Amino acid sequence: MPKVKYNKFVESISGQVGGMIFYQADGQNLSRAMPQITAERTAEQQANSSRFGAAQQYAAKALADPTIKAAYKALCRGHQNPRNLAIRDAMRPPVVESMNLEGYAGKPGQLVRVKATDDFRVVEVKVTIRGPQGELIEEGLAELTADGTDWSYEAKVEVPAGQAVSVTAVAKDTPGNTTQCQRWHLVAAPAA
Repeated sequence: MPKVKYNKFVESISGQVGGMIFYQADGQNLSRAMPQITAERTAEQQANSSRFGAAQQYAAKALADPTIKAAYKALCRGHQNPRNLAIRDAMRPPVVESMNLEGYAGKPGQLVRVKATDDFRVVEVKVTIRGPQGELIEEGLAELTADGTDWSYEAKVEVPAGQAVSVTAVAKDTPGNTTQCQRWHLVAAPAA
């Protein structure tokens, strides 16, 4: 990649000039050849371009907040910068790695545990419990546990033994991306 050198009359340059694009990265002024577009973009390429545009808008808004900008900056490694990390975060939804229902037997106070991760941070996990016909039994926000990666939701409503329930966990990250994980669970009768 060619580097641009300046004299005392020209401090910096950015944008397109002829067949070249000039830009700044890591405190350096760089240039590259203009890409050649040879065919119509597919629907998938257009959709990805729209997602990328939305991610750029998120990055501009997020980096206007000094706290969020500092958090992204703390994660930068090598040639990364906060803007690129914010765009990447907006392009990647969180991941619900697991949902542990071993401690849930349909009684109030029992826990549904969720492990959710993101390349930046998960801001909330919502747990919904529904009956066999899809009727809402209860829902609410899980709390982040002391280790900082697991979330736990404390059940509030009693469910009769022998009933199958659908438990859904929805993880949300800073840009607002969501991912859900659903499990069917048979509420077991307590051991005699």
